[in-house]
Amino acid sequence: MKTSKLATRALALLLALVCLLGALPFAASAAAVGTVSVKQTKKTTHTVTITWTRSGSVSGVELLRYNAGAKKYDSLGKTSKTSYKLKGLEPGADYLLALRPFLTAGGKTTEGKAVKLRVYTAINAVPKITQTEATDNSHKLNWKKINGAEKYEVYYYNAETKKFNLLGETANNYVRMVNLKPATLYKYRVRAISVASDGTRILAPASKTFTGYTVPGAVKNFKALEVTTTGYRLVWDAVTNAGGYIVSRFDETTGQYEELAKTAVPAYVVRDLAPGKTEYYKVCAYATLQNVIRKGAETAPQAVTTKPQTVTPKFISGDPARAKLKIGWTPNEHCDGYRIYATETEGKSLVLLQEVPVAATKAVVVKLPKKCKKTYVYMQTYIITDNGRVYSDYSAALTVVSQPQTTTAPQTTTAPQTTTKK
Repeated sequence: MKTSKLATRALALLLALVCLLGALPFAASAAAVGTVSVKQTKKTTHTVTITWTRSGSVSGVELLRYNAGAKKYDSLGKTSKTSYKLKGLEPGADYLLALRPFLTAGGKTTEGKAVKLRVYTAINAVPKITQTEATDNSHKLNWKKINGAEKYEVYYYNAETKKFNLLGETANNYVRMVNLKPATLYKYRVRAISVASDGTRILAPASKTFTGYTVPGAVKNFKALEVTTTGYRLVWDAVTNAGGYIVSRFDETTGQYEELAKTAVPAYVVRDLAPGKTEYYKVCAYATLQNVIRKGAETAPQAVTTKPQTVTPKFISGDPARAKLKIGWTPNEHCDGYRIYATETEGKSLVLLQEVPVAATKAVVVKLPKKCKKTYVYMQTYIITDNGRVYSDYSAALTVVSQPQTTTAPQTTTAPQTTTKK
């Protein structure tokens, strides 16, 4: 009886072992499923391609993408391939994926341990940079916003190192460069950037090189010198890095300032004008950069008037010993009036005797400052402009002595120094 029970137990153990051995080829535990090693191999602005390798027993993988809103992984499906292309993604974005290997045997599927991978889409390069503003010490660069970009790196070319150096970054699609040199070229590149949720910087290719420019500085101290009845010399301060200067004159026919001349030096001589003629001028510096003339700021309009013709005083009657004379002249129809001066010292210490505000006047009686034996009489004409009066040169002196005079009394040819405006 005891032997029979032992035999029964042995038989039961043998049958259990046979069943277990028979089932091993058709079942597996999670620990028996192989593993995968995955990486991102390609990216565009809207797609990502991942590939993986398998180790051990793996029938395929299930792809999952993390849903941040639902805070869970959504299945993208299963595949037995070793690559997968995600489509319809956003530029400059990152996505968290998981790959779970599985093994199918004996009609039963067993899942292995999932591996995670964060992938990144690309962003496009800035296609074109333009310049919208320019002064003598600054300029503004603009570019089109890039979809998916959060900021932009700006690089400038260092001529000494012959390399592009990072100047800084901005969230705007423009940047204004300041503290630059006048009439100078500068080279730039711009790179679009996106920052992933894990802090990874997604960099676009750098843009093509763009060359910006500054213009020459403004002309200062613009004025007229050596004014005569037929012309004058326009002068101004030299401008740093200027290739030359453009002188413009107002044209009454067109109502515009028209270019009169280009000059390489900070001066220009105007000739062949009529006496008492008023002209309006502007001047700006220019430099030729990239085969284009770049102009600096123009001066404010400058009115310049040639001197009017003077008149020659003639003795009519009177005696300096009585401090009274009558002086005549041929009227200047292009002036607005006359001034009469006298002095006992030729060419010096002139005293204004009378101002005559009527151009048609031919003669006046003047009273001398005091009785004298001899006096020198001078005249000036003047015209009235928007900027004040413009005076002619002094006439030659009319010499009057205390004795009977004629209308052809001798005159000197020396005139005192004159000013153009008062």
